[in-house]
Amino acid sequence: MPILGYTLWQNFHGIIKTTMKNCSNSNYNVSDHFIDVNKMVNIGSKTKRKIQDYKLSRYACYIIVLNCDTTGDAISPK
Repeated sequence: MPILGYTLWQNFHGIIKTTMKNCSNSNYNVSDHFIDVNKMVNIGSKTKRKIQDYKLSRYACYIIVLNCDTTGDAISPK
């Protein structure tokens, strides 16, 4: 995410959702390339919160890069 210029998960998550649709439209099984996982992260005072995350295949990484915003501010999907 940071390598591609995204600082906010919300913006990058939009790219992931767009890429999932593209994967499906290409007749690939989305669950083979985007594995939905949850992580626990510290939010302070010894408290943790569950956040959404994905394990990606090489193909998923490739099509995410193709769908990223290349204007430099990385605020929205194409």
